[in-house]
Amino acid sequence: MKKLLMVVLSLIALSGCGSSASGEETGPSEEKIKQEVEAGKTKGLGVESKDADSKHLIGELEKTGPVFHPFSTEMEYIEQKVKWNPEVKEQISQFIDTNHEFFNETLGWGKYKNVNWNQQKERADQIIEEVTVLLPKIEKQIQTMMEEKLLTDVAIDDDPRDLKLDFNMIQALLEIATKNQDVQGLIYAHRVFHDLDVEWNGCTSHKFGMSAYYHGGENRPVLYEYVEDNSSYIVEEGWIVKKPH
Repeated sequence: MKKLLMVVLSLIALSGCGSSASGEETGPSEEKIKQEVEAGKTKGLGVESKDADSKHLIGELEKTGPVFHPFSTEMEYIEQKVKWNPEVKEQISQFIDTNHEFFNETLGWGKYKNVNWNQQKERADQIIEEVTVLLPKIEKQIQTMMEEKLLTDVAIDDDPRDLKLDFNMIQALLEIATKNQDVQGLIYAHRVFHDLDVEWNGCTSHKFGMSAYYHGGENRPVLYEYVEDNSSYIVEEGWIVKKPH
């Protein structure tokens, strides 16, 4: 246990995914970490980089959460890669990369403590508009695969339904964050982009467990609670919808 504690405590140092830092939150106190490790509730996530000139990424402590997936209660997966339209795939890749970098630059290294809300609102509106354009392309991918019987209730590795869930979540988080000027919503959106950059773009790092894509999402219930507590939305089987009147 003492060795485990030493390893966990060594992982508190923060850097960012992208050319700038994403350390938007300071780590928990040493005493709190010790208590969580002793209770077996905390897992350590290591720091890696692609190469000497690559993005330097953070290792952070996270509490494990309940496992959730909307397509299979038993968390079953089929090893299958989707044949994405190359143009659409590149658009998604650029969308994830540029917006993750934006949040690194504007929230990293303590900048989340002094948010420029005009800047964040302008960017959030842009992201929401981009998602509105990308979602029909993802839905077309889903429809095509359904017609070809390539999608069932069991999720596949590169499941476009999971990506749709993530984009739906990003829209809601940014809408809430900018409307309420709540930095926590920005941090959550940042972490969804971070996880997507890891899985979609191959950025070498830990994951926060807040994106659904590629078997992620163990900490998404935190996002569901945040959305329902701070908006007129509810979450139904992973989808964010307006509360019925």
